[in-house]
Amino acid sequence: MEDKIISVLNNVRTNLSNELETKRKELVKPFDDFADRLSAVEVTPLKIRGLSIEEIDNNFENISVEILEKLEMYKELSKFSFYPLTDEQKLDISNIMKELIKEINEIKKYIVDSSMILKDTDGKLKEIDEIIEKVTALYNNERYLNSNDIMNIVNILKDSTLSVEEQVTIVQELSLLSLTTLNSNEMEEQEEDILVIEEAGVDREELVNLFKEYGYDFEKFEKDDKDKLLSCGNINNIRGMLDVLAENSLRIDINNTSCKLAVIFINSNSTILSVIIKNIKDDVEKNRKQLVGISSGNLSVERIFSEYLDTPSMFIKGKRKYKRRNGGSNGPGPDGGKTDKDYVVPAFDKYVKNRELLLENGFDINLVVIKCKTVLSSTPEKLQRNFDCFEFYGIPKNVYNRTLYSLIASNPLSAIDQFIELGCYRYILSNFSYVIKRPDDLMFYRIVKAKQLGDPIYSERRTQNIEFLGKISNDSKNGYGINRSNKQEVVSQYIPSFNPMYDEVVNRDRNAGSIILASNNYFITAIEEYKVDDLRYDFNGVIISRFKVLRIYETLIKNRIAGTYNAILYAICKNSILTEEQYRNITACLDRTFGNLKGVARGWLIF
Repeated sequence: MEDKIISVLNNVRTNLSNELETKRKELVKPFDDFADRLSAVEVTPLKIRGLSIEEIDNNFENISVEILEKLEMYKELSKFSFYPLTDEQKLDISNIMKELIKEINEIKKYIVDSSMILKDTDGKLKEIDEIIEKVTALYNNERYLNSNDIMNIVNILKDSTLSVEEQVTIVQELSLLSLTTLNSNEMEEQEEDILVIEEAGVDREELVNLFKEYGYDFEKFEKDDKDKLLSCGNINNIRGMLDVLAENSLRIDINNTSCKLAVIFINSNSTILSVIIKNIKDDVEKNRKQLVGISSGNLSVERIFSEYLDTPSMFIKGKRKYKRRNGGSNGPGPDGGKTDKDYVVPAFDKYVKNRELLLENGFDINLVVIKCKTVLSSTPEKLQRNFDCFEFYGIPKNVYNRTLYSLIASNPLSAIDQFIELGCYRYILSNFSYVIKRPDDLMFYRIVKAKQLGDPIYSERRTQNIEFLGKISNDSKNGYGINRSNKQEVVSQYIPSFNPMYDEVVNRDRNAGSIILASNNYFITAIEEYKVDDLRYDFNGVIISRFKVLRIYETLIKNRIAGTYNAILYAICKNSILTEEQYRNITACLDRTFGNLKGVARGWLIF
């Protein structure tokens, strides 16, 4: 399948490239023809007798009268055999032609560069090149395709000779493979070479003198940390890192960061340290004036570096395992803890990728480091997935830019769905940190109960953001007596029964990509009559998140278990907190819409 897809993409590219060249030639042909006539005169000046001076005047608006009169004179002289042009005059004609040709080429270049048609076509070519590269990387298990990539592929395939069915098959193949890659990256820890650090032992006096050389007192390390450095440290490696610190005029505070520094000195190296410090300098310089809530005097390389030191794992590349001489294992934990750890978890590679992602999305890295450095050591796949999620739901960047923790939420879309269905979408935009909530969080049940009773849910306090009442948002207040064991009973929640395969597929594949297969699906098209806006369906007064239905049904289609009444009903009801009456309202709408299709699979309806 890979070869076929690449071949199709290359064919589209070839056709587009040919089209681009044809359009370019058509655009510049008049200029090329004119330049050819001038070139003929340049080579053979006597041919000026056949040159239109009027045409030159019309095409070169800045040409001087002097040049035009000179050319007119040369043209007339060329007609008289008894008064031949001198070599000097011929050279002058050639030079004039040369300058005119040069100007034509500049005009031609301007015309080509400013042509929107050519720009659009060239942009499409670059998109195809990028897509080919990404598809190749996908089959090499090096990356996955996001929603924009899939949408671009859909548009590219429209220009191919493939049938609609063949296009759907390709999109389905790429979508499924991307989802498999994404899930695999997220669920399985990346396998890396494990560096076994043996307790080789370092001469105490040598280590003491090394730190003293750079102005530090080794004895300020805590006892456990001194032992670790003496047993697992490397003199040359530590010296390299101290050199980097000195070269960048950075000092470390051993008293307050003993455990964390021990981890870094044992597991990191001068190269990694240099990269991080360079990045810090770049980020401080670039975003100094943009840092919110921090005075410019506090924004310094020193300040940001001290924040980095709080997460030693970002200085570590590759898994580390400690091996005692007696065969046991011991060593400092990944974040400087005093408990022995068999492995040190690295985060440097994640940090590098995440920093690039954040910069691409307009984030201030300094702000991330100060307010939520966990983002930098999260999995890049999760970070990218959440960017895709928020883009999919149309969440403005300024919303999640100010709520950094939302970037590492496990399943933000399900939380957003609940807020939409409970009529609290404005609230989630003002309090975006709540996207970390699970769809069965007690807070949602308290909102449901309050609405059932007609009770207010919002605080009347005037604050910058909308706020829930304490009995709604605060678990400790035990609002409405709702707890884990009785939440469904208190709100009279009705749990419809569906094929367990649906849950198995949807819980594994949290689709947040483009709605391609579902957009023209019979069942989706049919329920669009209940659409209130882009966010909501209204089934007899029951509000359902439209994006939830679309993405879940898209997932069912991709996994070839859509195309039935029950499948669309499942997509509607998934995670929704419904009473039996509300459930009946939904099914009444679907019964009216689908009639005799209830419970009947239609294979041709899947797409």
